[in-house]
Amino acid sequence: MIQTNKEEQVDYLARIFGENEGNNVNQQFFAPYHENRHWMLAVISPWNVVVFWLDLAGAENDIPEFAQRTINEGIIKFSLVYRKDIKKMKKNPTIKWKKPECPRQSQESLDCGYYICRYMLDTIEKRRQVIPDKYFGGVATEFPQNKLDELRDLWIKYVEEYKQAEEEESEESVDFD
Repeated sequence: MIQTNKEEQVDYLARIFGENEGNNVNQQFFAPYHENRHWMLAVISPWNVVVFWLDLAGAENDIPEFAQRTINEGIIKFSLVYRKDIKKMKKNPTIKWKKPECPRQSQESLDCGYYICRYMLDTIEKRRQVIPDKYFGGVATEFPQNKLDELRDLWIKYVEEYKQAEEEESEESVDFD
């Protein structure tokens, strides 16, 4: 998230969660979170009132209070507007936070951003509706290097295609008169 005040972040989350107006109650939202030079990922399912927290430093680590509070408040605000069927949400919200096991980054590695992108890509490719407790088949080891390299290659291809499209657009808009 861009650094803004907390209320703006909560409003943004509530608005984004409500965009599909219940057309896909299993829709998930990826919210990469960066704190102290470390990336983590919240996979948010607001219609199901559950958040999956993926931390490549280990599932035993605490969820940062700011992230948890902001996401909880976003889900509550979303629920008050879009989920009028949940009466108890107004008085006693129960938002489930789950911390599935996932491949870990080695202590010396600086690849946490790639791991987070890899988690998102794998979730999309597998079309997961929920994140299982043992997200990667119970594997608590690192991603193989070829999986990270594949992600780097995808990123390079995307940037090259974007740059090429931008250059073509720029050439088309040049007026020589």
